[in-house]
Amino acid sequence: MILTLQTAQVLHASGVACIPCNADKRPRVPSWSEYRTSLPKIEELERWFSKDARIALIAGKVQCLDFDEKYSTGIFDRFTKRAEEVGLDKLLGQLILQQTPSGGYHLVWQCDGERIGNLKLAQKANLDSLIETRGDGGYFLISPSDGYKLIAGDWSSIPAINADDRDALLNLARTFDERPPVEAHEAAPVQPGGEATPGDDFDFRANLPEILKSHGWKPAGGKYWTRPGKARGISASWDVIPGRFFVFSSSTQFEPNHVYRPWHVYTVLECGGDYSRAAAELRRQGFGGEVPSKHTQQTQPVPDDWFPPIEPSHEGIDPTGAVPTVETEDEKARRLFRARQFDPACKPPDLRVRFTLGGVVVSTPGNLTAITAQAKVGKSALIQGFVAASMTQSGDADCLGVIGKNTHGRGVIYLDTEQSRDDFWRAMDAAKRRAKIDAFPPWFQAFGIGDLPVAMQRRGLAVKMADTASAFGGMFAVFIDGVADMVLDVNDAEICNAFVAEIFELATRYDCPIVCVIHKNPGSDKTRGHLGSQLERKAETNLTLEKQDNETLVWSEKQRRAPIFKSEGVRFAWSEEAGMHVLVVGSGQPKLSQSLAEWRDFAITVLNAKQPLTYVELRDGLVKVSGRTLPSAQRNIKQLRAAELITYDHLKGTYELPPLNPSQ
Repeated sequence: MILTLQTAQVLHASGVACIPCNADKRPRVPSWSEYRTSLPKIEELERWFSKDARIALIAGKVQCLDFDEKYSTGIFDRFTKRAEEVGLDKLLGQLILQQTPSGGYHLVWQCDGERIGNLKLAQKANLDSLIETRGDGGYFLISPSDGYKLIAGDWSSIPAINADDRDALLNLARTFDERPPVEAHEAAPVQPGGEATPGDDFDFRANLPEILKSHGWKPAGGKYWTRPGKARGISASWDVIPGRFFVFSSSTQFEPNHVYRPWHVYTVLECGGDYSRAAAELRRQGFGGEVPSKHTQQTQPVPDDWFPPIEPSHEGIDPTGAVPTVETEDEKARRLFRARQFDPACKPPDLRVRFTLGGVVVSTPGNLTAITAQAKVGKSALIQGFVAASMTQSGDADCLGVIGKNTHGRGVIYLDTEQSRDDFWRAMDAAKRRAKIDAFPPWFQAFGIGDLPVAMQRRGLAVKMADTASAFGGMFAVFIDGVADMVLDVNDAEICNAFVAEIFELATRYDCPIVCVIHKNPGSDKTRGHLGSQLERKAETNLTLEKQDNETLVWSEKQRRAPIFKSEGVRFAWSEEAGMHVLVVGSGQPKLSQSLAEWRDFAITVLNAKQPLTYVELRDGLVKVSGRTLPSAQRNIKQLRAAELITYDHLKGTYELPPLNPSQ
């Protein structure tokens, strides 16, 4: 239960309240509601979570979307696909995602806007809940409670979003409601061969999308629409329910959660809701008269047992026969750019480091890292160092200057597209020896795929990332040794651009770095073909390997953060005694900023005086010896951990100085 105590302390430091619960989700404290407005004391947290207790987060400012997969398998996957369709995929990627013991999912965020309660947003026709919120007046269990897996994000930095984005998520969830819709205004059915009312005739002939556009409504993607004055998100749908306009938003002239026929929409938008006036105006425009045989179907009310299809088509023909209901390319471009517009109120989460090399950050989640060199310089050895760093728990492991602790045991995938089966086996055995482990952890999976067709290699990567993320609560990293073999032509700009976009999307979707190894052209500093150029442009870090005498030097001046200059680069060389490359002692020593060096000295003072220490003990000790504020100490604990200047033991829930490593 040390893990739950540590999580509780991290939440407390961020101003978020939590309580202990039993296995049946009932609170272990009698008056838990008092923590809706105040934080528990540190002493209470230590008492609560020193025993076998689950941890629940008090909802309010922190809110949650709860997806119940047992009533509709795959609903979360369909939700993410529809989010991509309407331009909310980037917003989704910022949120905390966890899986529940029943196989469902939670999306978690903070919002300073109007509080929401516990709302059922989507239900089946029998009222089984599919998607609901956890908001003000409620709580929900979180990892590391038994059975809960944190897939993306970190409880130390719950992302904050604005009220518009929060409402966009809620309205997106409402599109999955399967309850029979309610007609906003009923009309008497007409008989074939009789006299059609102006409204019936309008329903048959009207160009509703153009009417909506003329009043400021914007296509949101597929059959969904965004209300006037709102930049993005779903406010309504047209023709998901055949021939009906369905409104989700409560901020329009329309009644939410009701369906409208086209002439009802005309009445609201053009005639202020006056149906008599609308009928007279439509008759003046020439609507009304004899009923064509196919009018009958258009004017019938929605059947009581109707509910939306699970996956409505992204395209369709407007029932008026006038225009397709899909957006134009220009409208799609506007929607996609709106979804990606800079928003000063939407600050991304703090930088999360996956790998450093010689103390410099080289890989972060959602990005690409490129390793480039001529043949036989040591690229495979360096990638082994990355792999070993993700697996090792040893203080004297030689990972060639790479540090990247996979403390949560998330998935790691290694793909070898170049080597023979024998060389592939030996490379993985070297990585295991380098990490100083007896057996590979279950979350590490390596594949030699050089004999597979290119299309199968790429499809297999996407499938295995999905499977591994599901099995191990997310992805930590992916390594591709020989990325050029995954395209048919490294000089074809269209093929290579599409492939780099494909792996970049996978890195973003699974919130992990993808590290790619690619050769340079013989006798040149240029990487292979257009693929190398495009990968170099998109990668956050381009590591270059260079042979100098019997040593390999690793350096980089093409990256988004601090460079690794040649004079300070990591060096490694072949060792006959070790049977593998080893780090050259003293190379790649990180240079610290003056501020971080000061905090390192403070940490050494505190941890040498009494070790190991809990988060609170370390934080308070840093405040005492530095004379600085509590927030400064909290912020610098994160920086010290990222730089591996202090280490955290998840099993014990304590901090200490890292063990001395002569090779680093």
